[in-house]
Amino acid sequence: MLGVASTVASALFGCVGSTVEDSPVLADGAPLRVESDQRAVSALVETADGHVVRGENTLYVTFSNADTELVAWDFFMPVHGHGTVPPEVSLVDEAYRIDALSLFMPGRWDVTLDLDVAGAEDRVFFSVQVP
Repeated sequence: MLGVASTVASALFGCVGSTVEDSPVLADGAPLRVESDQRAVSALVETADGHVVRGENTLYVTFSNADTELVAWDFFMPVHGHGTVPPEVSLVDEAYRIDALSLFMPGRWDVTLDLDVAGAEDRVFFSVQVP
């Protein structure tokens, strides 16, 4: 049933991100490694303090290929058909810092990161589980 709701929400609300229910999930604890759609790069996603919380979060994303640029991002809650306030994104050392990320409702948030990998378009998709 959730898959149907996600598909309907995507059609009605124009979700940029995919809504694959079996996507890799970032939750409390270990960092998450995710392969890009084109398999050109992998992303290591970590929270600033090891926890995902309801409210403001900070994520760090490090790409395996130094020629990777994060060009766009989307955080979308498919069950409710809405996104969130755009976070602040900056490059700190070799990681992208996604700060002031407001995940204001518990549940699954889908994350789409659009990339430029040495001049080629690619995408990383994963979910964040908010307790």
